[in-house]
Amino acid sequence: MSCQQIGELLSGYIDGELTQGSRQRVALHLDGCATCRKEYDDLVRLRNGVREIDFDELSPSEWSAIMNDLGVRSSRGAGWLLLLAGSIIVVGYGAYEFATDDAVPALINTGIAGVVFGFAFLLLSVLRQRLIARKSDKYEDVEI
Repeated sequence: MSCQQIGELLSGYIDGELTQGSRQRVALHLDGCATCRKEYDDLVRLRNGVREIDFDELSPSEWSAIMNDLGVRSSRGAGWLLLLAGSIIVVGYGAYEFATDDAVPALINTGIAGVVFGFAFLLLSVLRQRLIARKSDKYEDVEI
């Protein structure tokens, strides 16, 4: 096998994912090739180094402080506001252009208008329910 083929198999060799035949071919090649052996040693060293990294976990109070930061809440609110405003503008303009197009029959215009207004009423009712539920949510302060 060539060094390029061995290089492609080294990760599988290190992880023990190769067939017995492929594993033996890689082992024989590594015994006779200093370049591939160095690459193998580097990969093993890298793998062991990554395993030794200790990631500190944040406490629930630290997570809560990060998620309830004024900047996070402000940007989230601004994002929702911009999304809603942009959607209203795009849908409104599209509906206006569609309604004023003489090439579209009146029945189709009426049907599309019904769908658009129905969707808008559903969206508003869901938003209203979410706002009401948010005010009376007895599980708001429960942390998982």
